[in-house]
Amino acid sequence: MKVSNAAQMQKIDKYSIENIGISGVVLMENAGKGVTDYILDHFEDSRKIFIFCGKGNNGGDGFVVARHLHNKGKNVSVFIIGDKNKITGDAKVNLDIISKMGIRIDEYDEKNLKSTNMKLLHSDLIVDAIFGTGLDSPVRGIYGNMIDLINQSNKPVVSIDLPSGLCADHGRILGKVVKADSTLTFGLPKLCHYLYPAASFVGDLKIIDIGFPKDLESIKNINLEYISDIDYRDYLLTRTRDSHKGSFGHVLILGGSPGKTGAPIMAAEGALRCGAGLVSCGVPESLNPVLESQLIEAMTVPLAETSEKTLDHDSLSIISKFIKERKITTLAIGPGISTNPQTGKLVIDLIKKTKLHMVIDADALNLISMEKTKNFLTRKDAKLILTPHPGEMARLINKDIQYIRDNPINVAEDFAKKYGVILVLKGAPTIIASPEGKVFINSTGNPGLAKGGSGDVLTGIIAAFIHQVKDPLLAAILGVHLHGYTADLCSVYIPELSIVASDILQQLSEALNLLLVSD
Repeated sequence: MKVSNAAQMQKIDKYSIENIGISGVVLMENAGKGVTDYILDHFEDSRKIFIFCGKGNNGGDGFVVARHLHNKGKNVSVFIIGDKNKITGDAKVNLDIISKMGIRIDEYDEKNLKSTNMKLLHSDLIVDAIFGTGLDSPVRGIYGNMIDLINQSNKPVVSIDLPSGLCADHGRILGKVVKADSTLTFGLPKLCHYLYPAASFVGDLKIIDIGFPKDLESIKNINLEYISDIDYRDYLLTRTRDSHKGSFGHVLILGGSPGKTGAPIMAAEGALRCGAGLVSCGVPESLNPVLESQLIEAMTVPLAETSEKTLDHDSLSIISKFIKERKITTLAIGPGISTNPQTGKLVIDLIKKTKLHMVIDADALNLISMEKTKNFLTRKDAKLILTPHPGEMARLINKDIQYIRDNPINVAEDFAKKYGVILVLKGAPTIIASPEGKVFINSTGNPGLAKGGSGDVLTGIIAAFIHQVKDPLLAAILGVHLHGYTADLCSVYIPELSIVASDILQQLSEALNLLLVSD
């Protein structure tokens, strides 16, 4: 599903009106009717409904809702914030209609703050039609006071297009925001509906079709998509009867250091659970017995180590020979690997010299961030998939973590395009960006993933998918979605606070079964 920003939505709206010939009044009517139908379906017992309207088109949508609810026998009161004589255009058309119908209309100002608050106590439902997608500054003054009254009312709230106070273009909180139980948006969802902390104000989100033509170029050219439903059967289910383990790739995972032997183990098990035909773990030789005792299905490769028992650069030739002889199809580097300088030299040289698709995670990312230039990430022969969390991303681009959290879309998109990599910026939600400028927002996952080891499992999942689907970007999308979906499945049986990475591993098979087999 495409996701728009404010400018893109305005362009779609303008083109539909000026070039297609769908009048603004018709679009407003469709929007208001869609909101009304939702209210009648989900809040059918609400009799007394207060609709708070601004002076723009969002308020106009509210006037249409008022008319339809009034005609359905609801007790409707409309509160216009500010001077109603300043309302113009399509909104004015609908204001005049409800005025002639005798629907109660009050102008809200500072003088009737207390009386409005008292009236709210006797309402059943509040409709927020104050601000739409045009807002890009903090709400203050009379509008801020109104938002406070709505939030303090303890009444269910339905917001039109987006909760008033949010900016459509990002997830940051600028000032006061309506806390909605449901948000009904038009045509396409907006960035604020999915990016946190803004998304925490949205409640249940529903996208209402108001008549925009689906084949508009302005819609086709939007490069941001929300990953909701994926038919995994299109990519993973078919396995011919004469398949063998070599048919599904051989993943080599490089990592491990003292105290972090669990990381490559979890990555290996994630890869095996997700269909890799063969998995090998290259680890410091002194740690190899630990992995051999824990990994039954995966193979291990003892490698030269530093004095700190981390992977040494001297193992480069052994790894290169192993890749060639064992026909390695995908390389995953980073789980538990440490930031030893010799280990760092090994990681950089592998990236420069190995012509394989790679998944780069954990301390391998921190080692990359120490390099003065990162142009070696750009490769024509194979793709790199980098999977940083916000802290690792901040180190990669020399910014603070809050900057990453405030600008996840731009950060991921810019880095992916600059270096020609696939960037998986982990978080809530996880963002996947391609070198071509396409960006995907993942829909699955929960705070149960906020545990050490979950990222290692994700590394293994993505690495397993790369050879199977023959497309590293698709592998990243499928891997991130499955990883989150499995966490959501775990949360049905386990409290989120109790979920650990091994729970994800144990439920991967069931998650895949549901996604591949169930209708």
